[in-house]
Amino acid sequence: MTLDDTDREILAILEQDDATPSAALAEKLGITEGEVEDRIGRLADTRTKILVVDDEPDTLLPLTRALEADNYAVVGAVDGAEALLKVSNETPDLILLDLMLPKLNGYEVC
Repeated sequence: MTLDDTDREILAILEQDDATPSAALAEKLGITEGEVEDRIGRLADTRTKILVVDDEPDTLLPLTRALEADNYAVVGAVDGAEALLKVSNETPDLILLDLMLPKLNGYEVC
């Protein structure tokens, strides 16, 4: 997982006082309480994260369900451009990538 400066600040504050409420973190960091909670949830999720990239819902949905049933954190994308965005935002441990995709194909994504 890649941490940005805000994530590092959240971790530093929580190391000093792990009972700091989300509202206090949000006020100190200048972000919304919802964003603080999303970031804490992402930081707390230690499951292996898999990015599944496929433009066919008949492939993407069952594969996502099967992986989630095996306790993987799954992130989905339906085209190559979205896959690149998800890689930069989510930092997956593994990428399952279809070759024939709209916008950017699998080879271009690699």
